[in-house]
Amino acid sequence: NHANKRATRGGGPLLVSRLNMSSSSLLVSDLAAFIPDTERVRAILSPKPDELKTPKRFIKEGAVKFQDGKHAPKDAYFFLFNNVLFVTQEVKAKEKYKITLAITIRTTLKVEDTEDAAESDANSNVFVIDAVKKKFQVHCASSEEKDEWKQEIGAAIEGEYDLDVIKPQFTPVDGESIWNVRASLSEDQLRLLDEFHQRLDSRSPPISDYAKEWIDDACLCRYLRARQWNLNDAFEMISATITWREEVRPDRIQHDEVNHAAATGDLYLAPMKDKKGRLMVYMRPGKSPDSPLVRAQYVLYMAWLMETAAKELDTKHTAQEKMTWIVDFGNSKIQGGFEENIKLSRDVINVMQNHYPERLGMGFILNPPLPFYALWKILSAFVDPNTNRKIHFLRNKKSFHILQQYIAPDQLEVPYGGTNDFVYSAEYWKQKYYPDA
Repeated sequence: NHANKRATRGGGPLLVSRLNMSSSSLLVSDLAAFIPDTERVRAILSPKPDELKTPKRFIKEGAVKFQDGKHAPKDAYFFLFNNVLFVTQEVKAKEKYKITLAITIRTTLKVEDTEDAAESDANSNVFVIDAVKKKFQVHCASSEEKDEWKQEIGAAIEGEYDLDVIKPQFTPVDGESIWNVRASLSEDQLRLLDEFHQRLDSRSPPISDYAKEWIDDACLCRYLRARQWNLNDAFEMISATITWREEVRPDRIQHDEVNHAAATGDLYLAPMKDKKGRLMVYMRPGKSPDSPLVRAQYVLYMAWLMETAAKELDTKHTAQEKMTWIVDFGNSKIQGGFEENIKLSRDVINVMQNHYPERLGMGFILNPPLPFYALWKILSAFVDPNTNRKIHFLRNKKSFHILQQYIAPDQLEVPYGGTNDFVYSAEYWKQKYYPDA
C-alpha cells in the first residue's frame, strides 16, 4: 500500500531530515528533484560512492554510535538513501565523511530491537541492523531517535521510498472513485499479479465462488508483498488461507460465537484513525477476569475483528489497507498457564499474520510487565521480520508522547495522552455490529 508515505520528523541537534513528502511518492519523471541531495552527499563522502552516481532519494542523516560485533560502540554518522545506508566517520563537519561501511537496502535486511530492549533502560535507545551474515548495533541519543531510524530504514526496506513507486491511481466507476490497483504497479509486479491469477484459476481443487468474493487484485498484492513478491510462496500462503476461510467463514461469524470475548473490552476496534487513515485497534490483555468461555472464543473473535476492520478500511475507495494497534499491559495480569498462553498467542498470531497479511501499519506495546518479556522472546520467533520491525515498546507513561507523532490527539484515547473520551462497552459493540441479536 503506497497510499500514504512517511514524512520524516526532526530529531536531535545532529539529526537531519530533508525529505518532507505529502501523501504519495514522486514518480520517476521527477528524478531531477533528487539531484541536489544526491550530489551534496556524494561530494562530501570519501571515497565517492558508485551508488550515488545517479540520483537517489535522500531520506535521513544523523550522528549515532555504531557497534560492529563485539567491538565497543564508535561515533558514526549515517546517510540513508532509498538504496543504501552509508556508515561514515566524520572528518570535518558538513564537509568530509569517510565511508566505513555501505549497507545495501534489500528485503533480506532487518531492523529490530535488541532482545532485552523492552526491559532494560540501557538498551532502550539501541536497535539492531541484521544484514544476514553480520549484525550491527546502533546506539541513539534517545528512544524517539531510535524509533525514527527504525521506521525510516524499515520503510526503505519495504520499498516505500523506491524511485519507481507509483502513487495510487483512482478510476471513475459508476459514479465512484475506485482504487485502480493495476495502475499502481510496476511492469514486473503486473506480470506476477497476472501469473498469480492464472495459477489460482487453474488450481486443483478449483477455488469456490465464496473464495472468489474476497480474492481481488489488492488481496493478491498483499500476499505477494508478504512473501517479497515470491509467487510460489505467496501461492502457498493464500492456499492455506482459502482452506481456513472455507472452514471458519470469518465474514459470517454470529453474535453468540464471539459475544463473551467481545464483552471483556480487552480487544476492540475503535471508531478512530491515525494520521495516515489507518484504523485503530486497542488491546488490553488480562485487564478483565479470564474464563473458559472467553478463551474458547478468543481466536475466532480475533478473526472477526480482522475481517470487520478490513471491511471498515474501505480499501477500494481509500487505498488504505492497514491498522495501528495499541496494546496496553498497564494494570493487567497475565493469566493462565505459560504453555496455554503460548498456544493461544500462536493461534492469534497465525490468524493475523498468515490470513490477514500486510494489515499491520504500526504496533505499540505499552507498559509490558516482566512476565511478558519471556513470552515475547518465544513468540517473536513466529513473527515475520516485516511485522516485527513495526512493533515499538513504550515502557512507561513518559514514552506515551511518541504516540502523538502518529496519532492526532482527537483520535487518541485520553489515557494515552489524547483528547478522545471514547469508552468501549459490550453494549456499544452489540448495537454497532449485531443490533438484532
